[in-house]
Amino acid sequence: MSDSFIPPGTIHFNQSYMNYEYEFNGFPTILAIIPWFYMLPTLIVILKISSVYLKTDWDTLEAGKNQYVFLVISLSLIFSYIFFVFDYIEVRLPATGYFTSYCAGIAPNHWLKMVIFLGFYSNYCAMAFPFLMPVVRLMILMYPKDHNKVRTSIEIYNVVIMIVGVPLILLYPIACTFFLLPAIGTCKQLEYPYPFGSIWIYYYGAAFGMRNSTFYMTNSIIWLIFAIIANIALFYKLRKAKERLITVQTSGISHRAL
Repeated sequence: MSDSFIPPGTIHFNQSYMNYEYEFNGFPTILAIIPWFYMLPTLIVILKISSVYLKTDWDTLEAGKNQYVFLVISLSLIFSYIFFVFDYIEVRLPATGYFTSYCAGIAPNHWLKMVIFLGFYSNYCAMAFPFLMPVVRLMILMYPKDHNKVRTSIEIYNVVIMIVGVPLILLYPIACTFFLLPAIGTCKQLEYPYPFGSIWIYYYGAAFGMRNSTFYMTNSIIWLIFAIIANIALFYKLRKAKERLITVQTSGISHRAL
């Protein structure tokens, strides 16, 4: 698709938008500012967690320390934050009107589409990584006696889970976003109650006329089901472990009483 093609319903080369001058536009600007009051502290926390992960000596065995649990937490937080950033660039930032004139003065292009793609991509990764959390913890409960041994069963299984699971999660979103390949990114006016000049970034010309909503809904359901199953299995193992602990403690008390 040629970049010179102007899709209907967009603001590109529309003189009214090209002449638009930024000014405070009320709630769109306020909505663009508010998230940073909690997202900047969130970024600091994520950086701190990532720093601890990178600096920790994981070869030194300590009770309660598990590299893979920490890694999954870090990846989940990182991709959730990346999704926030690109979602912000896609909607909240252009809604302020600050880039309206600039966007109206350029043709639809693939760089704008990359904002959409990276938003979709990071969203799917953010959906999937939390599923690994109960799975990794489940390994700890399945092999509790091996927890402090060198190169234990739990470590081997978790290494396999990480080696296979992480690359798959990083690659699978491509299968859910392939329809964007022929598309181009565009700028469109947001609907009421947004004022004139509040725009957002979208795409036009997706393969086979496909939309992200179908993939998004499917992924939401699938990962929800997977997470529920994994957590049910985790809670089941926790209950069994608790019952065994109570039995051992009771037996110990009875033995001492004799």
